[in-house]
Amino acid sequence: MSYDDYAYDSDYDAMEHMMNDPVGFQTYGYGGFGFDTSNVPPDDPTPPLVCACLDGDINLVKSMLESCSDKDKPELTNKARRWTEVDYKASGFTKEFEWYGLTPLIAAANKGLDEIVEFLLRNGADPTLDGNSDDDFYGDALITANRAGKRLLDSANLKRCIELLEEAGKFWKRARYAHGRYTNDGRKRAGYDNKPTDLEGLIEALEKIPPAPVVQDCSASLTQAAIAASLKRRRETTVQDASISKKRSTVQKVGPSTITSSSKTPANMKTPEKQISCENCKKKFNTEANLENHKRDANRIRVNARQKKKNIGKSISCNVLCCPKLFSKQADLNSHKRSTGH
Repeated sequence: MSYDDYAYDSDYDAMEHMMNDPVGFQTYGYGGFGFDTSNVPPDDPTPPLVCACLDGDINLVKSMLESCSDKDKPELTNKARRWTEVDYKASGFTKEFEWYGLTPLIAAANKGLDEIVEFLLRNGADPTLDGNSDDDFYGDALITANRAGKRLLDSANLKRCIELLEEAGKFWKRARYAHGRYTNDGRKRAGYDNKPTDLEGLIEALEKIPPAPVVQDCSASLTQAAIAASLKRRRETTVQDASISKKRSTVQKVGPSTITSSSKTPANMKTPEKQISCENCKKKFNTEANLENHKRDANRIRVNARQKKKNIGKSISCNVLCCPKLFSKQADLNSHKRSTGH
């Protein structure tokens, strides 16, 4: 059976289905992908003023409130959307909770938009109303601003939002419909009739709070400083290269060779290593180890030559220890000695 078969079966017993066929119940019944949420209404759209606050568009916020009639202004200033939280129960059924979303004041406070917060408070925004942004949190504008402080660290605008809301809270009593639970839109039925105890005193208190310091855009000055530092390094490098070139070009020619004017050897120049000559063949080597290796190789060649001498009969070899050459005639040996100096 499919989910549709269970859904249209008037005798369907979810508990019996779960006990007798747990796999089928999780697959097709109300306990699995077939949770019946047909009774859950779609969420309301976000009010336009809330969208303007979320975008930080203070000009649009002012335009909407200034063009609104005094009769409709309380609802426009405080309206929040309705949304439904669905709790999926293990028994296979669901339980729904309806909540109010963000009010315009909560939306602005959540982003630290102090100018919009002040303008809304001046126009009757109720700071006592709760709003639910998600399943795990709900609260009024001041609670939301304090929570946003964990995200917007050291934000002067957010700190001013908190000061504005704390000062405004002294002029408001909590509305009887302030809770975030949506119950047949109790706020609209009440006509948003909660008002500040002293509107003029509220406005005067808000005016005493100084504006947030303006953070200057220092990106241009930083760019100029970086360019200046780069040019300075380039000039220093150019001067250093010119100095090095000058030192290299200052030479004195002495006979066929050239020497630098300084008698000292630069630290980065390696002194030539002492050459060691073989006493037999006069070949030169840099180290004693290389000379010893040469002698061992020559001796091995000499032994091999003597062995060949036995094999080829009467052959004449060079008397020099390191020379492995053999000659069949004395004249050839004499010619070899004259040419090599052996």
